[in-house]
Amino acid sequence: MTASHTPGPWTAHPSKYHEGVHIVQAGRPSNRVLASFGSEDEPLDDTDLANARLIAAAPDLLAALQSLHSFVAVRFGRGPDAVIPETI
Repeated sequence: MTASHTPGPWTAHPSKYHEGVHIVQAGRPSNRVLASFGSEDEPLDDTDLANARLIAAAPDLLAALQSLHSFVAVRFGRGPDAVIPETI
């Protein structure tokens, strides 16, 4: 199982340059802005903040799922690279 995405960690935090904007940003060396929420015309709400935090958690969630996948595959005798049927 491989993924092609900007490596973590990702963080959600207020923008330094735009009032009322919350951004999700990759860590160094890229420091890419991956998503932004809110604007000066449309203030942030609780859903925007929750979505920003969820997106920022994506690399950690992926790592947890990959670990779980390996555990289940080994536990059921299929090896760590096995494709797990949806019925398990």
